[in-house]
Amino acid sequence: MAREGGGGDAFGIGGLEALMVLIAIGAYVMYEVTGSLDTTADSYAENAIENVEDKGASVWSLAAILGIVIVAALIIGIVIRSLSGGR
Repeated sequence: MAREGGGGDAFGIGGLEALMVLIAIGAYVMYEVTGSLDTTADSYAENAIENVEDKGASVWSLAAILGIVIVAALIIGIVIRSLSGGR
């Protein structure tokens, strides 16, 4: 979403910062909630919590890659715009 005067880049970077903050908050909340649940050792509940934490670790690491993809898209957009004469 390009704006007059190149504001689209700032908009994209601001969105990226918001995404990274939301990923960090989501990971923090998930681990705080699962860590505060009191269960007995080797119970079904303990196994379920461990599964959620394992799957969550995969999700959060993949979500961080999303930030890298957005940065790459912003850089490619800037390069293409500069090569096309800023149109």
